[in-house]
Amino acid sequence: KEEAVYQLARDIAKHGLNPLERFALIPRKGKGNGAATSYIMAEGNRRLCAIKLLADPELAPAEQRKAFEKLAEKWTPITAVPGAEFA
Repeated sequence: KEEAVYQLARDIAKHGLNPLERFALIPRKGKGNGAATSYIMAEGNRRLCAIKLLADPELAPAEQRKAFEKLAEKWTPITAVPGAEFA
């Protein structure tokens, strides 16, 4: 609640992601053996949280769940996000 994720989710549901705002990703070390690379997100955590709550409103706090369900009804799911990888 303190991070105003609902307001951000509402904006994302209405307008989509701003293509100028990239997610900043740092590869995790030690995942070897051909495993898919995993990342630590350095920038974009609120946006990712908003996208996750739109995709699955059951993850929202109980008092906000209905509001996220309503947003999710009108939302076109996002399948890719702009990101930049940093060493």
